[in-house]
Amino acid sequence: MSSIFENVWAFHQKSLRMGVSVRTLHYWEQGRREPNASARTLLLVADKQPEALRKVFSH
Repeated sequence: MSSIFENVWAFHQKSLRMGVSVRTLHYWEQGRREPNASARTLLLVADKQPEALRKVFSH
């Protein structure tokens, strides 16, 4: 049961780091919605430079 909680918590933390709602992130990952151009850029930065997002969203 704790692994389920850890997965949900990690997903929530990922959405917070990216500055998007949990639902939006969920829809993107399920393929139910496509991110717009700005969001795709954000996803690329999150993938290639996650520390950059931490710095931006930590303030």
